[in-house]
Amino acid sequence: MTANKKIGLYFDTYDPPQNAILNTTNLSSNMVDEVWFVIDDKQSLENETFATYEERFEMLRLLTKENVKFNIISIDNVNNLTRVAIYNKLKEQYPNYIFKFIIDYTDIPKIKQWPDLGSITDKLEVISFYPQGFKIDVDIIKTFRTTRFYKTDNQTTSKEVREKVANSENFFEQVPLLIFEFINQNNLYK
Repeated sequence: MTANKKIGLYFDTYDPPQNAILNTTNLSSNMVDEVWFVIDDKQSLENETFATYEERFEMLRLLTKENVKFNIISIDNVNNLTRVAIYNKLKEQYPNYIFKFIIDYTDIPKIKQWPDLGSITDKLEVISFYPQGFKIDVDIIKTFRTTRFYKTDNQTTSKEVREKVANSENFFEQVPLLIFEFINQNNLYK
């Protein structure tokens, strides 16, 4: 086990993984040794998913298979655990690793609602990317030991991709090619 290995934990529903997720992980991978993807349904904005866990896992596998810095982690009962509980479980399993949360800008307003957040705020660094025009809550910046926000180009959300597919609109530019093909081959989101 490598001491002080920096791991970026990226929680999302990945329903589907779109270019914004790929951009965020590529940018984040410059700040950490590895990015670990956690498929997290519990704290999704819509509180529902549309593709099965297996379909989303396969889309992530397709997206990450070429990059040795990307891993999809599987945690027993992940949807019964909070992000803080998952962090604590991983910290116990890998005590010498330094974990950082990669937080999508759509999750930033929900941070203050996370149960048991106070137990890790002094230990955790947060990395987040947000589109031009997104207003950051200064109180959230003060919540964690270190918070790094980075501006990116406008980002398309998974919900917007699903809506385009459902409305038979072109969504090719919003998702990586492998994801576009997977969605079409499996007739998802229609």
